[in-house]
This record gives sequence, C-alpha cells and structure tokens, in this order.
Amino acid sequence: MDVAKVDHIARQHKALASSGGPGSLLASDIARRQEAEALNRLLRELETECQAYCTSYNEAFGTTRVRLDAHGDTVVIRSQLDSQDTLVFHCVVPSDTNAGRIEARRYHYREQPVHLPVDVRRTDEDGVRLTLRDRTVAAAEMVLDLLTTFTEHIARAEWAARGDRQEPAP
Repeated sequence: MDVAKVDHIARQHKALASSGGPGSLLASDIARRQEAEALNRLLRELETECQAYCTSYNEAFGTTRVRLDAHGDTVVIRSQLDSQDTLVFHCVVPSDTNAGRIEARRYHYREQPVHLPVDVRRTDEDGVRLTLRDRTVAAAEMVLDLLTTFTEHIARAEWAARGDRQEPAP
C-alpha cells in the first residue's frame, strides 16, 4: 500500500468533511440536483396524464373503475374492484452511486410483480426524457399504452371471475 497516497486522500477527505471542499456545492451535486428536478417534473407529468386517463375512463365506463393515489415519489393507479391490482410509477432520485430513473411495475394479487419496460434517456437539451420499450415517448403516450393494458387486464379478470360466463356466439 502506498501510505503517502492514502495520507493525501485522508487529508483531502478531512478537508471535505469539515468545510465541504472548494465551494459549497460540487459540480456533481449540482448535476444530481438538476437531474432530480427533471425526474420529478417527468413524474408530475405522468401523474397528470394518469389522472386524466382515470377520469376519462371512469366517465366512459359509467362508474369508477380505476383511481389514482399520488405520493411524493410514487404514482399508483389502483383498480376499484381489487385494490391490490395496481400499476405503480416510482421515481428513484440520483445518488453518488446510482443514476436517477423512473420505474414502472404492475402488481396483481397472487402474481409476481411485473417490471415494465420504462426508463429515462439523458439528453443534452432538457436533461431526461421518458422511454418505453427503449423508444423515447411523451408522458401521454406512455400512460395511454400502459393504462390501456392495465384496464384491459382488469376487464378480463372481471369477466373470468364471473361464474355465468358464456362464450359469445360465432
């Protein structure tokens, strides 16, 4: 071990711990804060689009079928028929060791959670953009795609749970 290098590193870290180092904020801290703000804006866009989908869907269906529960870093769309049947968007803030991201999972009672192909792509223009199946998309497009599948699953589960179901006539 190079004791002189370790000694130099320790002195640098001691200065950092006591004074924050040169300047109060490091460039990496500023970048992480900006990325966190950009991710939060994307999550709020998703929340707005999810609320619009739920409202329109419920009005068209004639009854409440899905509802939105928003929490600080999470947007949950929940089936009114089975509250454990959910679609969840979660914002993971960037840290020293992990890049920030937005995740989406589908939960259904007695099934394993399904990780949906949602992520973010970093850009020079505006920081981050949503991706669905490795394709850059707007929040509205992502919500329409994922919630259409989610609400179709709810409708199919409701039909399957009925004991008097009959196949449609050809």
